Amino acid sequence: MNADGSGQTNLSRSDSNDLWPAWSPNNKQIVFNTSEGVFVMNADGSERKRLAEGSSAAWLPLRGIAFVFPGDKGSVMYVMNSDGSGQSVLWKQEIYNGQSGSPKWNRDGTRAVFGTYRNGNVDVYSLNTDGSDLKRLTFHAGLDLEPAWSPDGKRIAFVSDRDGSGDIFVMNADGTNLIRLTDDPADDHAPIWSADGKKIIFTSNRAGNDEIYVMDADGKNQKNLTNNAADDSYADWQPVP
Repeated sequence: MNADGSGQTNLSRSDSNDLWPAWSPNNKQIVFNTSEGVFVMNADGSERKRLAEGSSAAWLPLRGIAFVFPGDKGSVMYVMNSDGSGQSVLWKQEIYNGQSGSPKWNRDGTRAVFGTYRNGNVDVYSLNTDGSDLKRLTFHAGLDLEPAWSPDGKRIAFVSDRDGSGDIFVMNADGTNLIRLTDDPADDHAPIWSADGKKIIFTSNRAGNDEIYVMDADGKNQKNLTNNAADDSYADWQPVP
């Protein structure tokens, strides 16, 4: 759909649940997940192809597609080419609850953020793409998860239920300067920054079921973009060509 919610088009037309789409950096493909694994299709929905078993697929800049496969001791993060070939291990870390902890990379692909359960709590961590330099960024008894980088790599948006319901917060990349962006008794989640860093798209059930919303990066001007009987969730911005 367009950024104002108009022009909604069905791309996948599948009997399965097609979830968590993510645009390729060149705008030509979309990777997504189903119960059958990781899939990719062209931007117009053509040439749908299963790439691998796993979940939490995301584009890793300059490398291809990263995805998670559960292992005996935590989750294993793999990377592969956009056609599914060349699969290799990036690192092993415990990832929280599938896509809710799905790693997101900064623009140059050098560092990832993700939600993970350790030390008795779910928090946001960051680490280098090779798995080194693991850093804890949130320290709260609530669930902190679904982090996403700002385009300039200076800030991270994430979801927290520290005040009762799920709301969206933003912090500096080192975990400082925490700011709450949404304050609604419903659950707001899945924040993603626009390419220019001025907007954040997110999912909320504040209208009774999951719908897509957008707001300014400071939390102002929150606007509903979709209004359907079915759930609409986990949107992604198309990169600037």
